[in-house]
Amino acid sequence: AGLFKSIPGIKLPLVTVLLLKVADFAQRYTFSAFFVFIGSIAFVSWILSRPLLAPITHRVTIRLPIFGRIVRDVNLARFSLVLGTMLRSGIPITSAVDITAQVLGNVHYRRELYRAREEMQRGNPLSGALAEAPNLYPGIVSKMINVGERTGNLETVLGYLAEFYELEVETATKNLSTALEPLLLLFIGGIALSMAYAILIPIYNFIGAIRRV
Repeated sequence: AGLFKSIPGIKLPLVTVLLLKVADFAQRYTFSAFFVFIGSIAFVSWILSRPLLAPITHRVTIRLPIFGRIVRDVNLARFSLVLGTMLRSGIPITSAVDITAQVLGNVHYRRELYRAREEMQRGNPLSGALAEAPNLYPGIVSKMINVGERTGNLETVLGYLAEFYELEVETATKNLSTALEPLLLLFIGGIALSMAYAILIPIYNFIGAIRRV
C-alpha cells in the first residue's frame, strides 16, 4: 500500500483497502484476534444454552428447513436406541423413559418425554402419550410403539425405529452436503475473484502511473 500511495495518480479500490487493513490487523493482533474469536463463540454458545433461551433456540433449530429435519431425526434415533437398550436391560419402562429423556439433546423432546412419563404413571400407554405430540414424535413412532406394546416386543420395535431414523439422518446429511457444494463453490469463487480484483487493479493502476511519469 505504501508503494502504491507514493506514486501520484494511484487510487486504491475499496476492496484492496479493506484487504490490506485485514492483513495488517491479522499481522499485528493474530493471537488476540484468535482468542477473541474463540471466546466469542464460547460465550455465544454459553448464552444460547442457558435455560431461559434454550427453549427458543431449540424451537428455532427444529423448524429450520433442512437442518431442522436432521435435528429431529437425530433426537428420534437417540430416543429409540436408548429406550430400546434400557428395556432390553430389564429396566422398568417408566425409569427407562426418564433416563432416555435425560440424554435427548433438544429441550422440547425432553419435555414431551417427561410429560409422557407422567401420563404412564397415571396408567396411560407410552404410545398414547407420544401421539399427543405429533409435531415432535410423528405418527409412525406412536403407531409402531403401540404395536410393540400390544405384542410385547416394544424393545424390538424400538430397534427398528432406531435403524430407520439413523438411516434418515445419514441420507439427510448426504443430501445437505450435496446441496451445499454449489453454494460453497460460489462462495470460494467470489472470494477468489475479489482477491484477484484487489490485487490486479492496483497493479494495473501502478503500471499506468509509471507510464505517465
